[in-house]
This record gives sequence, C-alpha cells and structure tokens, in this order.
Amino acid sequence: MGTARVVEVAEADLAACVPAIRAAFATVAAEFALTEANCPTNAAFLTLDRLARARARGSRMFALREDGVVIGFFELSPIDESARKLEKLAVTPEFRHRGFGRLLLDAAKAEAAKLGATRLEAGIIEENFRLRRWYLANGFRHLGTRRIEGLPFTVGLIGAEVS
Repeated sequence: MGTARVVEVAEADLAACVPAIRAAFATVAAEFALTEANCPTNAAFLTLDRLARARARGSRMFALREDGVVIGFFELSPIDESARKLEKLAVTPEFRHRGFGRLLLDAAKAEAAKLGATRLEAGIIEENFRLRRWYLANGFRHLGTRRIEGLPFTVGLIGAEVS
C-alpha cells in the first residue's frame, strides 16, 4: 500500500474525486445494467454539483490518495446523533484487491466514531452478493431489504457498530 493515505476532502478538492468515484462505480453499473436513464442517482453518474450539495448538507468526505492521485473514496452523512450513513465507498478498478477497501472501511468506522456515532449504516445492491459477503466479513450485519421506487434493484441494508 506504500504511500496510500486517507485524507478528508476539502471543498476545493471535490472535483478531483469525481472521476475516481465514477470509475469505481462504472464497473458495478455495467454488471447490473444500470444506466443514467434507469438509475440516475448511482455514483457511476455522479456530478460535481451533486457531490457539493451532499457536502453542503453536512456530509464529510474522505479520499484515499496514492502518490497524490485519488484511488478511493467514502462519504459519511448524518442519520441521527448516534449513526452515520456510509456512502460511495469505492476503490478504482486498477487498485482493487490490494486491501484498500478494508483500509477505507476501517477509516470510515474510525471517523464515524470520532463524530460520536455508535452505528454505521449503508445501503448496497442486494443482488451484489460479492459485495454483501465482503461487508459481512468486515463486521457488518444484514439488516433487511427495501424496495425504492425508481431503482432497478433491491436495496440491501447493512450496519455495524463502531467505537
């Protein structure tokens, strides 16, 4: 992992994160036939404006940088006093399977705890069995599913305790 570091993203650095997020989620979009028409909110189609609006609503954003290049990302948004929602956790395809996802997940848990959260929750594509197994192997538990009108998949709800 060499020089890889997780750093909080300043507003001026948001634009540098968008291509990495889009690239990371593009593989999932292709695998599950998600398009901008059938799933415009998927991170594969993220815009700088949408990311900036999330930040303005109170989300904290973190990038994984390797030699100054963004290769991973996650967002923590407030749910309530004791919980944060983990969003857009991703590693760009060329850096996958090297432990960076786990590094980001551990950083997300630590940052959520620093913010006073005791729970971290996320929504994933329920049919993405590989991703669900990964989260379960990393301390999350399956909380249920939800159908959201307009999404072409079932949302799997997952959560973990943080300290």
